Amino acid sequence: MADYSITAVDRRVVYDGSAGTGPYAFSFPILTTTDIAVFKDSTRLTEGTGSSQYQVTISSSNGTGSVTLGSAASASNTITITGARTIERTTDFVTAGDLLASSLNVELDSQTIFAQQVSEDAARAIKAPVTDPTSINMELPSKADRADNLLSFNSSGDPTVISVSGLATVAASLQRTVDVFSGNGSTTSFTLSVAPGREENCQVFFDGVHQSHSTFTVSNTTLAFSTAPPSGTNNIEVVHGAALAEAGPAGATGSQGPAGPQGPRGQGGVEYNFESTTTDTDQGAGKVFLNNSTVASASVLYLDDLDANGVNLNTFIDTFDDSSTTSYRGSIHLVEIADPSNYAIFAVNGSVISASTYSKIPVAHQASGGSFTDGNAMSVLFVRTGDTGSGLASVVADSSPQLGGDLDLNGNNIDFPSVANISDCLDEDNMASNSATKLATQQSIKSYADTKATKGANSDITSLSGLSTPLSVAQGGTGASSLTDGGVLLGSGTGAVTAMSALGDGAIIVGDGSTDPVALTAFSSSTGNLLSSKGGTIGKQTLWVPAAAMRPESSNGCSAMTDHVTTSGRPDIMGLLFDGASDEHAQFSVAFPKGWNEGTVTFRAFSAVTDAAATDGSDTVSWALQGLSVADDASIDQAYGTAVAVTEATSGTVEDIAVSAESGAVTIASAAADTLTFFRVFRDVSADDMTEDAVLLGIQIFYTIDAGEDT
Repeated sequence: MADYSITAVDRRVVYDGSAGTGPYAFSFPILTTTDIAVFKDSTRLTEGTGSSQYQVTISSSNGTGSVTLGSAASASNTITITGARTIERTTDFVTAGDLLASSLNVELDSQTIFAQQVSEDAARAIKAPVTDPTSINMELPSKADRADNLLSFNSSGDPTVISVSGLATVAASLQRTVDVFSGNGSTTSFTLSVAPGREENCQVFFDGVHQSHSTFTVSNTTLAFSTAPPSGTNNIEVVHGAALAEAGPAGATGSQGPAGPQGPRGQGGVEYNFESTTTDTDQGAGKVFLNNSTVASASVLYLDDLDANGVNLNTFIDTFDDSSTTSYRGSIHLVEIADPSNYAIFAVNGSVISASTYSKIPVAHQASGGSFTDGNAMSVLFVRTGDTGSGLASVVADSSPQLGGDLDLNGNNIDFPSVANISDCLDEDNMASNSATKLATQQSIKSYADTKATKGANSDITSLSGLSTPLSVAQGGTGASSLTDGGVLLGSGTGAVTAMSALGDGAIIVGDGSTDPVALTAFSSSTGNLLSSKGGTIGKQTLWVPAAAMRPESSNGCSAMTDHVTTSGRPDIMGLLFDGASDEHAQFSVAFPKGWNEGTVTFRAFSAVTDAAATDGSDTVSWALQGLSVADDASIDQAYGTAVAVTEATSGTVEDIAVSAESGAVTIASAAADTLTFFRVFRDVSADDMTEDAVLLGIQIFYTIDAGEDT
């Protein structure tokens, strides 16, 4: 098992399933994958590769990790990860036996995990506050006492039970029924849904106004009025139910109480309750809400089909867009009933959209004051704009009609009579007035044009049309009737201008100083980089890191630099010595140029064998590399990215060099420009078969740059 610190952390995390299959991270350390339990909603999943199972990844550095589901969850699911290490002790330390630090650490880690699991379970239990008296007894009554009863607390705060049947009796006596009727001005008797028992159990309202008990009688389910209620739809409301006890004789009438405070000012609209949510979904009956929490920025006002009193107003709301004045179909006044200083006025500027149980009304903010509070009662008043008029049909009867603004001909013409006195027409042969508002006569237009388009030298010709022969270069033309689309124009003295073919993608024009220029493909594309064959430096680069630039890691590190002497006067073998029995590690750092594309890197490992015992045959040695980029002011104490290994077959000859193939892509954790990248190189003995030591001479790193300058 791993050996790391068990941090103080809650051993349970809960997510919604919006991440699909995950991964879903947990921040509490575990020793093995069976130390957690995973629930999807209330179902506990099992570990495995099936669609209804999950897999666990554990960090080797701190024991935290993540869970990946076999099949995707949805946002409506709840994913729970909790500590579930089996509480048991399987290790027994015997007298005179080995007492290893790693064994003690595992046992102490397990005990800490057990304590954290119990603490997390206890935190979710019902318990008395720590400040309660010590006399409090939170033990539940016995099973027999709890059966078919409700849990409650007595006057001392201790748990006890009360009878369910007792609550049912009280609830039944408090039940109330509401019946609604429509009056017609003549009917005096109405049938209630249940018998209320007597008049005192009934409260009657006409259009919200309470009626005296002296105005009606009750017999079984028949409610009879002395005078027929007024006409109206659902204007009679009767609230009734069984009484708790028989009423005593009526007492003497008390003196009149003081006048109540003045009620809020009426708003003239229908009543809704404000909803602060801005989501385009039904927020419930009686709700009015906006699509923006800033009132002045709202562009849609939502109204539920039912108002705060349960009346369905959908048909009425659908008329909000009926005006033919489409830019301003009407105005909606939204006012808080309790405090009219909180208000907003919107213009309806689009078509109402019915969303089954609520409506979406396009609006434009006009004015507002104060602010709206979730749940407050609001008055919603709609004022319709009149339809667009049919316009002025005739001005025959008006001897001196005048326009209040510009006249829009709407694609038609002004028909002048044969004899007309139009004072706003000018007859100027030279157009000297240069007026933007006067009409020119046909005669003046012709005279002016005749002075401009004459044969011979002209200094003010701005356009030509109808030429049968292209203008020559000497005449200011090109001498050509057409030119290649996208081609570069080439001069030819007084001869006609010619055009090169359209340049290929990434091509530029170059010349030799004498003949016509030519196209040269110098870039990878029109938006790409300079080709390396043309001096570009963009693309794959090589970085050599010798073993002398590395150092053994303090934990599970390799041996220090070794210097194996070959024949005198020839190169010595200098490198880091890695054991063949267990993984050993070394570390180095690189500051990549800013032109690095921050992508993956690959590498080749250069190694040698100096142990004569390694000549027993052609063995393999496996080298692995992982990296981490750290920016300015960021913590170096972070996890490396995933290690990638490459295996090389040695020759089996002492002092021969072994150069591995180029590795797969190494993903550097937190890769970013202008950072310091730490690399960890190690020998993966589980992937090679050479039992002897191997000497690492250096690492050749391949990376890619996408900028020519390090700016």
